[in-house]
Amino acid sequence: VRPPRVLMVSRRHCRKNKFVDIVGEYHLDLVQESKAAPIVIPRTVRTISHLAEYLPMDGLIIAEGNDMSDDVLQKYGCAVPGRLEGESAEKYASDTEFDVSKDELEFALLQFALSVGCPVLTFCRGCQMLNA
Repeated sequence: VRPPRVLMVSRRHCRKNKFVDIVGEYHLDLVQESKAAPIVIPRTVRTISHLAEYLPMDGLIIAEGNDMSDDVLQKYGCAVPGRLEGESAEKYASDTEFDVSKDELEFALLQFALSVGCPVLTFCRGCQMLNA
């Protein structure tokens, strides 16, 4: 019997002038302590056309990441929140950048999970997506 497969999308991070995809160890530990297998979905542009390759999915975790892009929110019929501007936007630049690939992947996975009754655990931005 295979363990439950819990999917989560990686987060892009710049390290030594190169992009790397990461998932926080806390979330990986959470899944493994539950006797499930964490399946990390790379947040690359090409991944969205290959999502079926990562199924079946027994659970989905949406956590970690920047604010969702206005374009993706509008695409899914969600209200666009106010954004930081001026000095505040410069001070918190990493919080004002968008990762459209991650947004698209997570919205697609969330919609699929909800449509088939798959359990979803959300933190922070995941809660925002679930309530959007």
